[in-house]
Amino acid sequence: FPAAEVLRCAQNDKESVASTANGGAGTPYEHDGELGTDRTALLFCVAGFVAAATVSYFILEGIPHVQDSVTYLFQAKTLALGRLFVEPPALPDFFEQEFMLVHDGKWFGKYPPGFPILLALGVLVGQPWLVNPIAAGLSLLVIYLIAKELFNRDVGLLALALGVLSPFFLFLSGSFMAHSTGLLFTSLFILLFLKTLRRPSWVYPVAAGAAIGMTFLIRPYTAAAIALPFAVCAALVAGKNIRAWGRFSLIILAFAPFLAGYLDYNLLLTGDRFKNPMELYWSFDRLGFGEGIGMWETHSPARGLWNTYRNLSELTMHLFGWPNQLTLAFLFVPFVTLRANRWDFLMLSAFGSLVLAYWAWWAEGIMYGPRYYYEALAPILILTARGILVSRDILAELWAGRRNALAAQIPFVLVSVLVFHNVLGFLPMQVVTHFGYNYVSRQ
Repeated sequence: FPAAEVLRCAQNDKESVASTANGGAGTPYEHDGELGTDRTALLFCVAGFVAAATVSYFILEGIPHVQDSVTYLFQAKTLALGRLFVEPPALPDFFEQEFMLVHDGKWFGKYPPGFPILLALGVLVGQPWLVNPIAAGLSLLVIYLIAKELFNRDVGLLALALGVLSPFFLFLSGSFMAHSTGLLFTSLFILLFLKTLRRPSWVYPVAAGAAIGMTFLIRPYTAAAIALPFAVCAALVAGKNIRAWGRFSLIILAFAPFLAGYLDYNLLLTGDRFKNPMELYWSFDRLGFGEGIGMWETHSPARGLWNTYRNLSELTMHLFGWPNQLTLAFLFVPFVTLRANRWDFLMLSAFGSLVLAYWAWWAEGIMYGPRYYYEALAPILILTARGILVSRDILAELWAGRRNALAAQIPFVLVSVLVFHNVLGFLPMQVVTHFGYNYVSRQ
């Protein structure tokens, strides 16, 4: 179904473009083709939500399975009471849980407040397990809009098809971890930043600042890593166009209240604006290299490289459920064939920045796959879709004439075989693995 729909809608878009080129701009068929593609994209987003919700409720049983998730839910329940912390129990030793603290008469979790705020909305309606699947469906919609903004509907639709079938996307979106909401706001930031570049309006930069600010409240280090390439892009653009400084300044101004709120949150819980509860729980839980950093007392560049190798290996396994050697092959096609444009490089730099950033983090963090890379799914899916379509175009050019149409479908045939490999092999194996994940079940 995904392959057939992608091909059908791609063909509609091609004919729409041809109609426009022949002077038929604004013809009913053109608009019908675009609307059909957008409706199909919306169906994929709904399918992504349903699939993630199915994983969350039926496989992960709608409960937390790891210490991080238990703590997030504890913080969400606290916030649902309208409080940042609660009084500790009379006998706190009987209620010890990793990543929860009793400090100065306050009982609270160690994580930033962004995800618990969103999870608290689910607590208030009695369905916290639905928060991440909703975020997953919305993330797919934003990813489609990014692809449409940068390239075309073909790329967006194919990226959605890859995302809906991704084991990495499905199982992390069904969990109680913060990454699914992190992906939503990271993707929103990318979309709104692109609109800021292209449209002279104050609305987009303000919204972009709020989106990266919310990402910062969810996962501060990830937000900084993702934002870095876009900050460099903004500086380059502003260097050539002095008027652009005003728009980019609005992003910073809109981000500032979120940064101030985060610092005040630290002050209320730890007594120090620049000491977060994570460091209060574990003094070694911080960024960088050297003694006193990391559980093994010293984090080194070599250990960081090992962590990076482990995470990239897990990514090639869990991203699409394809054979490892082929997982990222399409992603690099535009670059290897010298057909990459500036938007391809911007997307690749966002992914690369996140990989480089977590080289300097002491923990490998592998849980439901390489979760530290999850917030880069928008660039990864879009670049992979781009690579598939560029491969199609190259083959169409190499084999002209009657064989042109058949040759152009070779990449889609290969991807279809890889999808079957995932759906019939890897994905069912992951379903079995995630029942009772981490030895936790409703029993």
